[in-house]
Amino acid sequence: MLLRFLRPIASLITLAFVAALVTACVAHDPQSELVPAQAVPTVNDDWGAASTHVEPEIESAAVEQTPESEDVPTPPEDATPSDTARDPAVSAPTFPTSSPIRPAATGRTTALPLPCREKAKQTAPLARESKSFKRAKSTLSYQLEQRPYFVTGCTSSEIWASIELHRPDDATGRAVGLTSFELDLSYTMQPATSSCSLKSITLKTKTIVQVPELATSEGLDPEVLTRWQAFTAGIKLHEQGHVDNYLRNARELQAALEALPAAKTCDLLKASVQRVSKDNGIKGKSVDSAYDRSTNYGNTQVPLFD
Repeated sequence: MLLRFLRPIASLITLAFVAALVTACVAHDPQSELVPAQAVPTVNDDWGAASTHVEPEIESAAVEQTPESEDVPTPPEDATPSDTARDPAVSAPTFPTSSPIRPAATGRTTALPLPCREKAKQTAPLARESKSFKRAKSTLSYQLEQRPYFVTGCTSSEIWASIELHRPDDATGRAVGLTSFELDLSYTMQPATSSCSLKSITLKTKTIVQVPELATSEGLDPEVLTRWQAFTAGIKLHEQGHVDNYLRNARELQAALEALPAAKTCDLLKASVQRVSKDNGIKGKSVDSAYDRSTNYGNTQVPLFD
């Protein structure tokens, strides 16, 4: 009787133990635990700005999670980047990503390169003119050399700045236009029993004229070009006055030497040649200085260029 009564109780205890064991195994199943998700930054190709999505570390799937409190609208299929709402926290670019020209980082603007702003040439082709003046026993060789210096600029102020860099120097300072003069004198004497005369006289002169010239007028405003041409024409006119003075002075020296009479000795004749040459030089400088004063050093001949 007692055994028959205890058998059902033992069965109930066994079932209860098995049920408790199964419940514990299910509660501690390691497959039910998820690894915390990590935020991974990505790049949105439409705007070029960074966004964030959540990707759990599960090999079998990658799920993008969006907070339930946010509603993300889906743009229509034909929407363009300008139709899509932008994140107010991200500043959008001010130019389309497909634009071939983008603003410089410094915000500076550079003047377009124009031919009239090209670097000035350092040397210019020379234009030479030669003449010869002969007398009975004298020869005057005259050479005129036009040696312009190139300047650049697209405005009058730019051209003036270029003139300041390239204009020539003379004994009195720096000039916009300059004419220099050189004279070389040689002669031979013919001694006689009681006299000495000039047998041959050779004078060689070289005049160099330097005036500004534009490297190119391409790209220059027509009004600026017209004023520039008038300006340089006035400079050339003034410098031609110096050229004429120097040539006239050389021809006067030739005539004066040709007219020198014979001296008692060759030493006396040599002294006469030196005196005539010196007097001619003084007269030439005086005439040329008077020319500069009469033209106010070219200001009455050269129009303003500003």
